[in-house]
Amino acid sequence: MNLILKNAPYYFRGNVLRSDLVISEGKIIQMGKVSSRDFPGFERWDCGNMLVLPGFIDSHLHLEALAQALEDLDLRDCVSLQEVLSKVAKFAEKLPQGAWITGGRWNKNNWEKKVFPTKRALDSVTKEHPAMLWSKDGHALWLNSLALQILHIDRETPDPPGGKILKEEDGEPSGILLENAADIYGGKFAHPESKGSDLKRATRYLLERGITGVNWFLEKGEEPFSLFSRLDALDLEIDLTIWFPRESLESVLKSRLKSGDGSQRVKLGGIKLFADGALGSQSAFMLEPYEGLSNSGIEVTPRRELEEIIRVLAPREVAVSVHAIGDAAVRNSTLAFFPFRDLNSKLRNRVEHVQLIQPQDRKTFSESGLLASVQPIHAISDREMACRLWGERVRYSYPYRSLLDLGIPVAFGSDAPVEEPSPLKGIYAACTRKTPFIEEDPFLPQEALTLSQAWMLILSGERGACIRKRQRGRSLWAEKQT
Repeated sequence: MNLILKNAPYYFRGNVLRSDLVISEGKIIQMGKVSSRDFPGFERWDCGNMLVLPGFIDSHLHLEALAQALEDLDLRDCVSLQEVLSKVAKFAEKLPQGAWITGGRWNKNNWEKKVFPTKRALDSVTKEHPAMLWSKDGHALWLNSLALQILHIDRETPDPPGGKILKEEDGEPSGILLENAADIYGGKFAHPESKGSDLKRATRYLLERGITGVNWFLEKGEEPFSLFSRLDALDLEIDLTIWFPRESLESVLKSRLKSGDGSQRVKLGGIKLFADGALGSQSAFMLEPYEGLSNSGIEVTPRRELEEIIRVLAPREVAVSVHAIGDAAVRNSTLAFFPFRDLNSKLRNRVEHVQLIQPQDRKTFSESGLLASVQPIHAISDREMACRLWGERVRYSYPYRSLLDLGIPVAFGSDAPVEEPSPLKGIYAACTRKTPFIEEDPFLPQEALTLSQAWMLILSGERGACIRKRQRGRSLWAEKQT
């Protein structure tokens, strides 16, 4: 499209400028006053002095899960277990007999009794339907008795490495699976592969919110060439940087793709690993136990194992992203990356979330050349939970200003569908450290960003882990396959 935007103030390097913008094939080719005789054949839009911004880039979301969430049972706004069960019962009434009940996004931390629900509670409203409902953070899976039976989970089933099957006092499974246990058993009855129409709906949903580029973290293993070819054929009208889970490690290595390789719309980000779980499920890996609990979370992938995988991928120019929320997980991740600090900034290796980082680890993080991929909306939605479970340690949480002051590159995302993919809400959270429309004191106001800082972290965003610039539109699939 060839377009001239008239009366279009726009945000540029921290300032609002006022001039016309001339756009051709998606690129700004001129800024300044344009007369009616200039650029014949270009369409002209009068913006009425409304602020014009480039497309937002979400540095962390799960596109396939978002597509499913737009269709599934959604329990994230429920403020009690009773409300959850009522919604599940109504949802079950619409399903054919024996059909699985899926979806979820329940959050026990919003309930009066902040404890995990049980299979018995779910049994009371699901009847002949097997049910598996994910927690809001995606790190806990709630199953009813029928689902446990189908999955062959009983008192003798051992915990898998990096996961836990919660048990009742009599040794029977309670119905809650954490971390790798949730991923392993949940994956056996996961949704079928999202149809192109589902992904198109999800990307349209993002485009309507001004998001034109995303870092997409896959939920399950895929073969790179077949996935990228399918996505190119779908023409989703959004830039996709794809991060593969650990189970795709061999496929990515076999493909010989490097981070940044791809076509105009689809590029390889790298491999994502998990150092720990999540705060909401009390599985984030901590240096000290949670307040009032004997639990210190779950170490999903030990530091030495993280380091060995990074060692394999670094010389092949494939970036690594590590999920780390608790202070022990962030420390382990930082130390695992540190031996490769000369490559980290070139590869754009990343740590996802960085929700709690001790002061002594921040300097090491900075020296490691890592990018901090964070989600400002988490600082607001997790506020009460973080204060309750981390106590005095909370003063070191969600430290966006401190990270920037150390020169650490930061990118903003939403973690959708865990949170709503709303860039404006994320910017508001980063700048005010408050919930919109609620009277409250700012949460750790010393970590608030200026509006200019917040704009730049989501406008320039982290498009991916590109090692070097590549010619736009050049497909590498055939080249890599030969």
